Amino acid sequence: MKIIRTSSLSLQNSTKYKLNQLDLILTEYKRLVNEYINLYKDNKILLNRPTDKLETWFSVRLMRKAATQAVRIIKSC
Repeated sequence: MKIIRTSSLSLQNSTKYKLNQLDLILTEYKRLVNEYINLYKDNKILLNRPTDKLETWFSVRLMRKAATQAVRIIKSC
């Protein structure tokens, strides 16, 4: 049995600095997912772990999440 946990956060009282930082993170995450899609779309074997070919300032954990999301997007198409 798989348990899915969710949480909701409010950005109503966020400062401009925090909103800017969140925007930077989301922009980099989107770029990284698109890079993984371009990297994996021609491969017949899809890996859920990141490769060292991509340059980013993300931690390995976020890179792994982006790679997993890219694989799921490719499999759904």
